[in-house]
Amino acid sequence: MQNPPPPPPPPPPPPTGSPDDAKLFDDVRYQSLRKTAPAWMADALKEFDAASGQKHVRELFLLVLEIESGYKAKAPKEKRLPAQKRPEMLSHWIAGGRTGRLEHQVLKEKDVLKFLTAFQSWWDVLQPSWRSRNAEGKWETGMYGEDWQKLDCGGVNGLLSVVACLSWWASACEEGKCDLVEFHKAVVDVKWVMEGLHGYVKSASEA
Repeated sequence: MQNPPPPPPPPPPPPTGSPDDAKLFDDVRYQSLRKTAPAWMADALKEFDAASGQKHVRELFLLVLEIESGYKAKAPKEKRLPAQKRPEMLSHWIAGGRTGRLEHQVLKEKDVLKFLTAFQSWWDVLQPSWRSRNAEGKWETGMYGEDWQKLDCGGVNGLLSVVACLSWWASACEEGKCDLVEFHKAVVDVKWVMEGLHGYVKSASEA
């Protein structure tokens, strides 16, 4: 008599940033930090909360709030993220004051590839000096380094811009203009970097 076949392995966990990840989202913490957020952040969050792809990037907006909260405990780094290769859509949003213009920030299907290419190029520019690529040319996610100079930007010119781009990308995916697979990969990478920066800012504020 043959033994019964072994049970199938459990399914892999969903990628970070996927709809299933919402089960792990700390909404209480998110709402608490929103109440004490600066006006520029609160106004922007009102718009992004209404976006069709918001469920995919809420964790990243929470991380922005956590990082900004850490800057409150020390002198904020009031500088700008590098603008080299920045997506044109983001530049228009910044020039328009970052709020009150979300209705105009909708990716047209013909512009999706151009936007995604620009975002990846800009994200490459933003990477810390210690970060390296693997054999496939993808950014490694191992140990964090010590130099956060490029990304150590508090305030209106900080990481909100990066997450804004991912929010527009998420909405385009929701509208069927692009695939979620590459988007999820980008979310995982951005989240890893932001978690490292959050730890750096938190340690600096407690020093």
